[in-house]
Parts: sequence; structure tokens; C-alpha cells
Amino acid sequence: MRKFVKMAAVAAWVLLAVAGCNRNKFVKATYEEYMMVPMMDSSADSLDIQISLEYPVSGVEDTVKAKIIENLLFAAFDVNYNLPTVDSTAVHYRNDLIEEYQQEQEDYANFIGDNNIVMEGNLFSWRDYVNGYFTGEEYKGLLTYVVELERDRGGAHPNNTVNATVFSRTTGDVVVEADLFNEGYESTLSELLGNHLSDALEGDEDALQAVYPDVLAANGNFEVGKEGITFYYNPNEIAPPILGVIAIRIPWSELSDILKI
Repeated sequence: MRKFVKMAAVAAWVLLAVAGCNRNKFVKATYEEYMMVPMMDSSADSLDIQISLEYPVSGVEDTVKAKIIENLLFAAFDVNYNLPTVDSTAVHYRNDLIEEYQQEQEDYANFIGDNNIVMEGNLFSWRDYVNGYFTGEEYKGLLTYVVELERDRGGAHPNNTVNATVFSRTTGDVVVEADLFNEGYESTLSELLGNHLSDALEGDEDALQAVYPDVLAANGNFEVGKEGITFYYNPNEIAPPILGVIAIRIPWSELSDILKI
């Protein structure tokens, strides 16, 4: 997974490519924001917000671009704010998160005060990292957008997930499994996923034994690339959380019997 490296309360728009004379070149920009909100003067706890989102700026029709941006923002924030730009949506999300954190910290402070509890350490720190990017591999007119999330609300372990969305570069529509595969594909795809599970777990026999029985199936969370299709399984989806996100890739050559495209 990509990692965030900067720590600053800033918002930046970074152009990643220059279209030049080629109007068909897919050009992206990145919205970035880093902010740390302290809990209270007497505490070392804080809310750490880091947002990095790629989004298209040219190389597709304006209507297609708007549709892709709308869908990738929903994938990143799981809320449809119906705002016109990436930055206004990200700022709205950030402000909502700060408001939620401040309310929680107020309730927390009242609870420990009312009960004369002495707390030590950073027990009420939150982290909310959102990292969204295009994979860079266009395949047969399809673009994949991946959102990596790390959300820690003070529990024993943060909630780390990877969610992929595939778009048609021509229409901006989200592409689902039924758009790629012939009817009745499910059993064949499940078998192929099982065949490549060991590769995904690097042959770790203990990890293979830990996978939940009879749950491995296509889940709609996939990316496409030149080498094949990759399905992502988030913690506790097919295996205990300790195994993290599991990514299973199937080469296109093994999918020829069920592919539409």
C-alpha cells in the first residue's frame, strides 16, 4: 500500500501530467490535505487527518469526467455530499469528521471527570487516512481507481481496507462483474480464485489454514490491468483480520471461457 509521508495542515493541488497537444491523454491532478486537531490542551491525544485523492482533469469528455469524479468521491468518503468539486467535498468530509471527534472528546472528558478516572497515554487519538489513486493501467478502455483507507477510532487495531472501482473511460460508468463476464460465471470464477489463493498468501500454510471455509467468491471489489484481474478481500472478509487485505490475481488467459470483453 502507499504510505502518507507529510504532516501539515495544508491543501494542495498537484498536477501529475501535462496534456500538451494530445487531447486524448488522460491527465490527473491530486488533492492533498494534512491536518492534526488536538483533543484538548491537557492531552496529547489528537485527530490526524490525511487525504490524498487523484482525479481526472482532462483526456475524457466533461460529462464523463464529472461522472467519474462523483463516483470516486463516493468510494473515498462513503457519503454523497452533492458538491461540485473534489476540494469542496474533501473539506466538507474533514469538517464533519472534526465535528464528530470534538463531540466524542467532549463526551469522553465528561465521562472521566464524572467518574474520577485517571487516564494515561494517548487513549483518544483518531486517525483517518484516505488515499485514492488510479492504478495507471488502462485495459480495453477501462480505468481502475483504488481507495486505501486507514481508520482508527481508538480501538485495539485500525481498520485498514482497500476498495477498487472500475470505470469505463468512454462513458464514466462504473463497471461491475456482470459487464465483464458471461452469465453463469460465478462458479468458474470462484474456482479460479481458489486456485490462486496460495499465490496471494505466498504459500504460507498457516495463513491458508486460517482462511474461512466456503466463503471465497467474487465480491465486486476488483481492479483490472494488463496482466489480469485482481480481487481484494478486506480483513475478516475471507480470513481473520491479522492476515490484512488479501489480493488475488487471475491472469486473463485463464478467464477466456467466461469473458465478455
